[in-house]
Amino acid sequence: MNENSAEPAEDLPAATGLQVGSILYGFAGGCFGRDSFNDRQVEALGPDWAVARDTVTGEPMTYTGDLDFLAEYTNPKWQIG
Repeated sequence: MNENSAEPAEDLPAATGLQVGSILYGFAGGCFGRDSFNDRQVEALGPDWAVARDTVTGEPMTYTGDLDFLAEYTNPKWQIG
């Protein structure tokens, strides 16, 4: 966010296809831990971080790193079961 505005900062990721509300399917490449297989819904994004909530347990989880890598897991082909 800009310091004095409710508008998002211009340096936030836009080209990744990842956005607030996106579903991240299944294991998601281990981005949220090696034992986490539930889907997650993205709740917040920054330039190199994301917060997503487990759709089964409700637990919030964080990821830091390349958002293009994380965005791959919005593809339903990664859904388990």
